[in-house]
Formats: sequence, structure tokens, C-alpha cells
Amino acid sequence: MSQPNQAEAAPPASPGRRRKLIAVGIAVLVVLVALTATAVYYLIQPKGFSGTIKVGFTISLTGNYQVEGTNSLKGIKTAVDWINSHSGVSVGGKLYNISLDYYDDQSLQPNVGGLYTRIIQQDSAQFLLAPYSSPLTTAAAPAADQYDRVMLSHGGSSDIIWTQASRRNLVEVLSPASLYLKGAVGWLKANHATDKIAALYASDSFSAFATQAALGYAQSQGLTVVYNQSYPASVTDLSTQLAAAKNAGADVLIGGGHFNDGLLIMNQLKTTWTAPAPKFISLLVAVTEPNFQAQLTNANYVTGPSQWETVVSYTS
Repeated sequence: MSQPNQAEAAPPASPGRRRKLIAVGIAVLVVLVALTATAVYYLIQPKGFSGTIKVGFTISLTGNYQVEGTNSLKGIKTAVDWINSHSGVSVGGKLYNISLDYYDDQSLQPNVGGLYTRIIQQDSAQFLLAPYSSPLTTAAAPAADQYDRVMLSHGGSSDIIWTQASRRNLVEVLSPASLYLKGAVGWLKANHATDKIAALYASDSFSAFATQAALGYAQSQGLTVVYNQSYPASVTDLSTQLAAAKNAGADVLIGGGHFNDGLLIMNQLKTTWTAPAPKFISLLVAVTEPNFQAQLTNANYVTGPSQWETVVSYTS
């Protein structure tokens, strides 16, 4: 009796076929991982928020701080959107989303106090953000203590905010103004120690304090200051001051204040401080605004203090 034929061995797979099988296997694995991750994501998502935390503040959407205030509001909204889309805030085992309650303070100190009273008493905000700028933060801070609300300062860093009065509820995330231009002076000491410094700056508490602190540090390092002049925040012409700084023999320029006056300084430098141009320029606030470069042809190589940079490594 004959035995049934043994099944013939399959021929070895070709290299091309093996690559296809591997690719299919990887694709299936990726799909399975993606499906698993999606399932886990939806399983751990909160079923809903237990309530809303209202954060109130004023911000400069018009007036002298319009550019900085508008960009600050964009940043605040971005942060809140991210928090709310990532399960909100956990308090006592419950999840809460965040809502924003804000008004345009028009960059005016007299508007601030009444608006914060309204935000707290009528709108029932549980937490507060300070306005943009040191003068407006100074005007808002008393409301935080009066109504016992925590207030986070995101755009007011003058040392005077804390030194002129006791702030029980105001929290700062910025470096103090006295350190803003210290890095620029340190660079001058290391690289251009014989250059003469001109300081031209806004007379508000932040700009004046930051620049005067820098000048004090410069003199302690043996650097020479040949010009030291302030100007009102509403200034529209600095040609006389810039010409005087050049005539004083200055090689470098530090100071400024905010966006509008920083832009004014750079535009008028082109006609009042002709060749040789300043070897080094460091201005407060304006340089970090995207519109600074967009609106100027001479913005390159102008330095300014920055709080955070994603490409820099930090240690605690």
C-alpha cells in the first residue's frame, strides 16, 4: 500500500518578499500601538469638570502698552487653552477648568483700581493676574491684599513694586528689573571694557530702575558712563538726546523702555547717530517683540533681556 506523498517544502522567500512581510508586520504593529494609545487616552479622560476657576485681570489692549498687552493676552489665552485641554486643574481630587475675565485698562493707572474691584466684587474672580507693566501692576497690587486674592505678576518687574510697600498676595515670575541689563553690562566688561556708555531710558519706574541699576553695576566694574538721560513715556522725538549722547563720546547705547519708544530710538538713530554707529545697543522690552524686527531695517544685532529661551539649558 502506497504511502501518501509528503508535502513539499516551500521554497525560500526572496529578499523582496521578506522586506514586504517585515513592512506589513511593522505597519500592523504601529496600528495596534496607535489603537491601544487611543483607547487608553479616552479611558483616562475626565468625564467632565466639577467647576470653573475664574481668573480676572486688566490688560492694555489700547494706549501706550497696546503692543505688549495684546501679545501678553495671546500668551495667557494660549496657556489657558492648553490647561483646559489637558484635564484642567486638580483641586481636592476634583478637576476644574479655567475661564478668563478681563478688561482693557487702556494703559492708564487711574483705570486699574476700579476695574479690579469690579473683577473681584461683581465678577467673583477667585484669582488675579496683574496688568502689563510695572506702573499698572503697582496700581493693581493693593486690590489683591484688600480682597485677599492671589495675584500673579507676568509683566511688571520693577523692584519698587515690592520695596515701596509690603505685598502679601502678589507673586512674581519675572526677574527683578535691577537684573534686566546686567548681562549686557557684563558682556561689555568682558569684550569692550574701554567703550563709553550712554544711557537713554523712559522715566517710568521699571525703565528707570533697570537702567540705573545697570549703570551702577557698570561703574562698579570700572566702565565709563558719559551720558545718562531719561525721557517721558509719551515721548515722540528723541533726536536731541541721541545727538547729545553721540557728542558725549559714547560708543554704546543702553536703556529704552517699552515697544513704542524702543522703535523711536532705532528709527531716529539712523539720522542722529551717523557713522560710526553705536558698537553695541541693548534696549529694554522692545527687542523681544516680533514687531521690532518686522518694522525696522536696523534691528539686527540689537540686544535685549529675555526671560526664557527654549535653546538654553537651565539649572536650578
